Amino acid sequence: MSVIIRPMGQLKSYLNNRSEITVEAGHTLPETLAALQIQPEVVAGVVVNSVLQSKAYTLQDEDDVKLFAIMSGGSRSLLSCPSLNNKGPKVENDQRQDSQL
Repeated sequence: MSVIIRPMGQLKSYLNNRSEITVEAGHTLPETLAALQIQPEVVAGVVVNSVLQSKAYTLQDEDDVKLFAIMSGGSRSLLSCPSLNNKGPKVENDQRQDSQL
C-alpha cells in the first residue's frame, strides 16, 4: 500500500528537490510530515486526489497528495512590474502609498 507525496514550490527543498516521493499508506499526514522532517506550519494546504483535505487526513492506498507551501515575499508594488504594464487596466497618477498596495 503506497501513497505519492508531491511537494509544491519551496517544500521540495525538504525532499532534496525531488518532485515526488512514495510513502506507506495508513499513517496520518502529521505522522508522514514528521517522518519527512517537514514542519506542519509551513504547509498551507493539502490536496488529496484533487480534493482539499485537512492536515489531519489519514493517507489511503493509491492517494496522490499535493502539499502546498505558505507563500511569502514578492514585490512591494505590482504597478512597477514591467511584465504587467501592458496587461489589465492602465493606472495613471496613482497616489497610494506603499502601505496601501
